[in-house]
Amino acid sequence: MAVRVGHMVYGDMVHVTALVDTGATHTVLPASFLTQLQVEPDITLKIAYANGDVEEAESGQVRIAYNGFERVCPVIFGAEDIYSVGATTLETMNLMVDPVNQELVSAPPIRGRPF
Repeated sequence: MAVRVGHMVYGDMVHVTALVDTGATHTVLPASFLTQLQVEPDITLKIAYANGDVEEAESGQVRIAYNGFERVCPVIFGAEDIYSVGATTLETMNLMVDPVNQELVSAPPIRGRPF
């Protein structure tokens, strides 16, 4: 997935290519990349992995743009080689994965009352 990422308030957006990981809750980007964008962590989260391991990770907020649509999304400060977009970002951007065509599509309209 080709996206642009930037500080949630100011600065230029940077193009990155990230793996769409529907099994992950949050987007993960390298800590050094986020620091370069002047993104600061605002919370420490406990992250649970599929193998049962749990570790703490710093999280912050970034602007993410895809296909002309831009939103502020949570991001995990990760290892240097991880560029992945998780379910929270997909939902925030009203996107879903079409597994047959292996592409991102707009989610269908919400039916009924939202609350």
